[in-house]
Amino acid sequence: MSGGYHRAQSSGTAVLHPLESPPSPLLLVAWALSGSMASTLRGQPTLLKAAAPFSTESTFVVFRVMKDWKDVQSTIERLGNRLTATQVVAALNCLKRMPTRPPEALLHKLCRSAMRLEPQMQPRHVVDVVHACGKMAFIDRPLLTLLAQSIITLPRLSPARFEGRDFGALLHGLAMIQSATSAPVASAPFSRANDPFDSFRELMTSLGAELSTPRRLASLRESHLGFIILGLGRVGRLGPRGPSVIHALASECLKPERAPNLTAAQLGAISDGLRRLRYADLAVVGRLASEASRPERLRSFTSEDLAHVIFAFGSLGVRNYPAAWKLGMEATRGARVRSFDERSLASVLYGLTQLQLAEAGVLDPLLQEVVKPERLANFSGRDFVLVLDGLVAARLRDRGVLGALWREAFGGEGLGRRRVSDWELACMRYSFGKLGVFRGEC
Repeated sequence: MSGGYHRAQSSGTAVLHPLESPPSPLLLVAWALSGSMASTLRGQPTLLKAAAPFSTESTFVVFRVMKDWKDVQSTIERLGNRLTATQVVAALNCLKRMPTRPPEALLHKLCRSAMRLEPQMQPRHVVDVVHACGKMAFIDRPLLTLLAQSIITLPRLSPARFEGRDFGALLHGLAMIQSATSAPVASAPFSRANDPFDSFRELMTSLGAELSTPRRLASLRESHLGFIILGLGRVGRLGPRGPSVIHALASECLKPERAPNLTAAQLGAISDGLRRLRYADLAVVGRLASEASRPERLRSFTSEDLAHVIFAFGSLGVRNYPAAWKLGMEATRGARVRSFDERSLASVLYGLTQLQLAEAGVLDPLLQEVVKPERLANFSGRDFVLVLDGLVAARLRDRGVLGALWREAFGGEGLGRRRVSDWELACMRYSFGKLGVFRGEC
């Protein structure tokens, strides 16, 4: 995203237009000193002509320094018909980073400009527009449909022209758009009725076709692979070719020349993405677990990444016991247990029970942490459901633990101080019943 001039930057936060190359140092110095190149260079016709694009009426714009959407709006209005595709993208990138969502009228105007300037766009422009719309939850279906159709049909914007990082950014943008439209994911049928915009289904098919080619797979960096797999997991609905695409990407990650280069964060992203996709090849996932459980790996995991890995492997039904044991030993170390936030603590407990590590007191440090009052007070409905599901799977009926969980969930102000959906409430009651707890009788 960094960079300065029109030719050096595709996503653009600073734009120099319409010059074909950066200005000379002489012109920049003169402009900086005077604030008005026209007055500084008065009487110098040749230099004045060269400096014209950098006068106060020029199209020199630095969007990334703008802190208020009103500054972006006034700049867009000043540029008028001189607005370029790069500037539209720069403006959207600037707005998506602001803490408050800009007015819809401004976003609508920029989207109409993006449609008009689509012939000027390159792949990175399209990716940034989609990601910005997703980040701001602004769903302009005509624009999104046009960009999707352009990617599918135009050689200029074909997925074959994408850089590795573009795939992940586009997929995460699509996931945010899908979330904003409340479109179902993962288990939803791959049909137009569930599409967040027209041509979504064809776009996903086109991206999958490119991502599964040997040439593209070989060109992707390990960071790209992790970001892409997680992005695909967040989108969820990949079409008929989805399983083969995911298998190709997962297998690429585990090639001997690649696996040692995966960072802990990348392993966490890959594992989480495969979990979301309900990836069923246990041989591949088992090998991934072996890679994650190497001693040097375990030491490098953040608590969040470790929770992602354990939760993913447990959810996918990994049966690599040596790897699971190593992950369990790392997760239940005293310092590590205390470092988990409530969401991660619940995920780890659930994951380890699914990995069949409930025996021999492995879970005791986690259970002791779970029942601490400060932990219980911060559990969400989702966290309660995971903890109880884990206890059911492991057939753990510790009366002290179950009593503390029941009192926090249903006694006093337990339910009143947290949002719990009807589905979560039903799951909690069902799990307590499976564990033999009725009306707090522990």
